Amino acid sequence: MQPALVDERVRLGLERLRLRGMVQVLGRVCQEASRDSVSYLEFLDRLLEAEQNVRYERNVEVKTRLARLPCHKTMVDFDYSFQPTLDKKQIAELLTMRFIEEAHNVLLLGPPGVGKTHIAVALAVESIARGYTAYFVTLQHLVDYLSEGSEPIATRMRVLLRPKLLVIDEVGYLPLNRQAANLFFDLVSRRYEKGSIIL
Repeated sequence: MQPALVDERVRLGLERLRLRGMVQVLGRVCQEASRDSVSYLEFLDRLLEAEQNVRYERNVEVKTRLARLPCHKTMVDFDYSFQPTLDKKQIAELLTMRFIEEAHNVLLLGPPGVGKTHIAVALAVESIARGYTAYFVTLQHLVDYLSEGSEPIATRMRVLLRPKLLVIDEVGYLPLNRQAANLFFDLVSRRYEKGSIIL
């Protein structure tokens, strides 16, 4: 069979199997394999690596979009000189994501404008890069969502129980009425030892 026909059949087969990462690099990997005289196994390994990379990037992109982060921040962007009292070792420990594995919560305290949201978003970004799911919401939006939605409260609560990391920002800025406080407490207690919260 002619090489062009084989190439077309292989590409069509990869498309049908939804192996789009392999399709993107097939030509380049074939040329490299021919030039470097690599084994069939190494050739296959290179194709699989390309597919895994594409799927990882797509996964991170989708999870980041679903997390509803207000911005994209990392701790590399954080200005420690602006906040010299911040314990770098503690931040480094949080970046290991051990607190998510152990379903522990994180409380960031301080006045407005000191970088609490930046740190919370950076931890969410890192958690997504490590394969976890995250969701960002302000306390006011959280309370509005839980108390005013059209679907049953159990359905709305499940949405907030699903992510491994829930970031609740702007806690303490506005007072909560009794119903809102009860809903907030119910959410925190349901997530206890099942998922992490950053407040």
